[in-house]
Order: sequence, then C-alpha cells, then structure tokens
Amino acid sequence: MSAETIKFRSVTPQEIGSLALVTARAHAYRDGEPLPTGVEPSQVSDLGERVNRPNVWTHVAISPEGVAGFALGYPNTDEQTPAEAADTEYLSFIMVEPEH
Repeated sequence: MSAETIKFRSVTPQEIGSLALVTARAHAYRDGEPLPTGVEPSQVSDLGERVNRPNVWTHVAISPEGVAGFALGYPNTDEQTPAEAADTEYLSFIMVEPEH
C-alpha cells in the first residue's frame, strides 16, 4: 500500500466504533491473539469518552478500505509558563489497523 492512498483528518463522532475496533485489533495483534471482528458497546463508549474530553484532538488515517489508524493527544496542562505549555502536546494513543 502506498502512502498516497492514506488521507489524514479529524475524527467524526460516527467513527468512534471504528476507532474502538482498530484499538482492539491492534492490541490483539500485539499480544498474538486472533483479531476481533467486533467490539463491545462499553469499548466504544469508553473510547468515545476519551475522544470527547475538552482539548483532546484525534486524527484518523483513512484508506480506501476504511480507518487505517488514529492518533489521540492533548495539550500540556501542567503548571508551566504559557510559552512552555504552548509548545508541549502529549500523544496518548497511536493505533494502526494490523492489516496496514
């Protein structure tokens, strides 16, 4: 698969289920387990809660086949000077569909 077939953009609320499935499949692949084809509603709601927190950003990688992966992060909220805080982001998740 060439990089030109992947598009990056902000996540939509309708894609949370797909992100939860990518997460479950990535974890299963890492652990050498069979790749799941679905997720529990609680997995979708848990991830949806994280995605919808204030100041959280989530970007998805979209291939012609669907969601290829995603990254989720948030800005620094530690007690620092505004200049230091503005230059710091945290990457909380980076998940890739095992088939990609």
